[in-house]
Amino acid sequence: MVDVFFAKLSTFASIVDLAKYLSPQEQEKLAQINSDFGKKKFAVGRYLIRSQLAKLLGCAANEVELEITKNGRIELKDRSLSFNLSHSKDVAILAISNQRQVGIDVELIRKKDFLLIAKNFFKANELEILKNAKNEDEQAKLFYYFWTAKEAVVKCEGGSIFDRKNQPQFDFDFSKQKIISHLEQFHLEFFTPQPSYIAALAWKK
Repeated sequence: MVDVFFAKLSTFASIVDLAKYLSPQEQEKLAQINSDFGKKKFAVGRYLIRSQLAKLLGCAANEVELEITKNGRIELKDRSLSFNLSHSKDVAILAISNQRQVGIDVELIRKKDFLLIAKNFFKANELEILKNAKNEDEQAKLFYYFWTAKEAVVKCEGGSIFDRKNQPQFDFDFSKQKIISHLEQFHLEFFTPQPSYIAALAWKK
């Protein structure tokens, strides 16, 4: 079973009340962040992680023991639950499972130079699919399907989307308007947590 939780940064007028949820080390890191948005992003993310894990573990939020792996992934020290966090602008989203390794990604849909980014990060077939999109809206949809799917899968494995060699590869069925995954060991789902956002959730079967 995988549970998904999300928070909107804009609903938190101040991060002062969130400090009690953070560990001393996290409070120290928070103080070192320069921008107000960066502070809120960090505080809300840790609040979301700690508050939800605390409910499942039956302890206080600031007693949840977390650690950062060598790949930069946040984990529970005892690995009793798998979780993954993603941010994009106003949305923070968290996936938790007590049975499977999980990865999640959320993105605000906005105009970019999709082909330029795809040349640097996507597989050759994925780039061609973007080039064959009938218009800008379809190209944007395809780009964010591929990007969030890649992010969710590589985060599930503790990797990075910037490791192009070990990236997952996807196709797209235009007749069914559906992304095609050849990764038999993963389950992949897409959803819309808020208008103008897209999210992908991946877990190992």
